[in-house]
Amino acid sequence: MSLAGKARAAITGACLAATLAGCGYVDPGVTFVPERFRQPSPTASLDPEPDVKKLVADNLQLVFAAHPTNVRVGPPHREGMHWQACVTALVPGAGGAPLEVRLLVSIEQGKVGDRTRVTAEHWCAADALEPI
Repeated sequence: MSLAGKARAAITGACLAATLAGCGYVDPGVTFVPERFRQPSPTASLDPEPDVKKLVADNLQLVFAAHPTNVRVGPPHREGMHWQACVTALVPGAGGAPLEVRLLVSIEQGKVGDRTRVTAEHWCAADALEPI
């Protein structure tokens, strides 16, 4: 190979290396790329199973806007990296009569997260609920 050919090959190799260096790691699921160039597999830890009764009891004002009575909770269910639990309570309605409210509560890192009102047809309606 001539000197010009070697220089061209060196420049092409340097440009290719610089281009790939700017890309970072490759997805760990890609098998046609050598493992040393793949991104390490995620090692995110899963939240441990929460004590739903204690968590809801300690955060009643956060879970319900009104003063709840007859609060009952279901067992925690894993949802991806976090947990969900069904919670029901009687809260004062607009006319003063008690109204049953059923919520699906998300639990993230041991704290109450999103709360979503659900109907009696929701999966959590079949959970065995226990009073707190």
